[in-house]
Amino acid sequence: METSDINQFNFTYRRNLELNFRDFDSFQHVNNGVYFLWFENARVNLSMEVLQIFKASALPITMANIGCQFLCPIKIGDCVWIEAGISKVSEKSFELTYRVHEKLNGLCAVGTSIQVYFDHQTGRSSIFPTEVKNQLLHHSALKKRIK
Repeated sequence: METSDINQFNFTYRRNLELNFRDFDSFQHVNNGVYFLWFENARVNLSMEVLQIFKASALPITMANIGCQFLCPIKIGDCVWIEAGISKVSEKSFELTYRVHEKLNGLCAVGTSIQVYFDHQTGRSSIFPTEVKNQLLHHSALKKRIK
């Protein structure tokens, strides 16, 4: 995804991030692996909210792909938040788009992940039930496109 495309979405999830000493590398920047933990927390919380599931282990999804583009470093003392939204819905999967912001430097990272609807009993992906797909579409970040 181009960073210029990121502004077309209405992000439905936003949380301030707490920076911990253990998050930093020897260069005093947030380690790249920490971004994926932030994405995971946003993904689980947003998915639970959208699908109205109150236990993370009951989510009928599994990760298929994830990526991050790092735009500027986050340092100790920075004020940081994450936004996430559903950017695409298909028959068996949905895509989340993430933005990580820092108060002074603005956009620091963008990412996407693809989650597949997954039956944990059979160990196979399957097509979204209509009501699940409708919930995802209703909360889709694309519903308020900027023109």
